[in-house]
Amino acid sequence: MKTLLSFLLSMLTFTALAQYKLSGTVIGKANQPAAYATVAIVQANDSSIVKGGLTDESGHFMVTNIAPGTYRARISSVGYSDLYSPAVTIKNSPVTDLGTLTLESVARNLETVTVKTQASLVSQLADRIVMNVEGSVITRGNKVENLLRYAPRVRYDNGNVSVGNKSN
Repeated sequence: MKTLLSFLLSMLTFTALAQYKLSGTVIGKANQPAAYATVAIVQANDSSIVKGGLTDESGHFMVTNIAPGTYRARISSVGYSDLYSPAVTIKNSPVTDLGTLTLESVARNLETVTVKTQASLVSQLADRIVMNVEGSVITRGNKVENLLRYAPRVRYDNGNVSVGNKSN
């Protein structure tokens, strides 16, 4: 029993020691650090994501608790093309440094954006409230008397119009 327990404890220790780190520095245009770029550690053979992280203000990253294997780092940042590092095999050194990785700028043209707006039905000015019914859906099939029912603070009862508390 003691032998089995010792074996299991040694296996747990070996597993805990078998965790490695991958680090590097990412720079962008004009050799400026790429702050807060996304770093994804991917399997070298199929690009499946294993771990992830971010660069700090100085563009440095360190991804910890990586199992032994062959990996690549995929770096992504707004305004830059995705960058894949060369494949590295992690097995002997506790920290593997990818060195300095340089992102390349990419300019993308966005398609034309058309913004359409419609005047508000009711707008409040300093001295009055204006109801702009021109082009509004409520004007179709309605008479002026019916439109007065939509106006704020206006009451229309059988030909009598009152605004606020004042009639006529």
